[in-house]
Amino acid sequence: MKSIQVNPFIIGAYAGSHYFCDCERETDELVQDLTNVRNVVLVAQRRMGKTGLLLHTFHQEKISKHYNVFFIDIFATASVREFVYAFGNAIIDQLKPRDRKFLDRFLQIITSLRPAAYTDTTLPERTLHLCR
Repeated sequence: MKSIQVNPFIIGAYAGSHYFCDCERETDELVQDLTNVRNVVLVAQRRMGKTGLLLHTFHQEKISKHYNVFFIDIFATASVREFVYAFGNAIIDQLKPRDRKFLDRFLQIITSLRPAAYTDTTLPERTLHLCR
């Protein structure tokens, strides 16, 4: 019977420090650079883990407890207006309390519903439908 090997590397979103391997020296350097207010430029080929390294650094205690971090992928922005919109949304989402995020999502769902009332003239009943 052939065993199936599972890829231990998670592709996509940052899954936490438990799944982040190596790059301890680079993480420590980035933490030092950020806490000392130094400008940093990360340069590497595509798919080398730059975004993961940044997100891992942002989740370090020295950063996450003392700073509000806003991560924005600006690749999809085509103008200054789109950048400002993305930047503003990131700031609002990050600084919004968790219970407020839930309330906003709930209100978004409620406002997206379209009520429709029907009365059947042949039957003595009324029907109310909620559609999205």
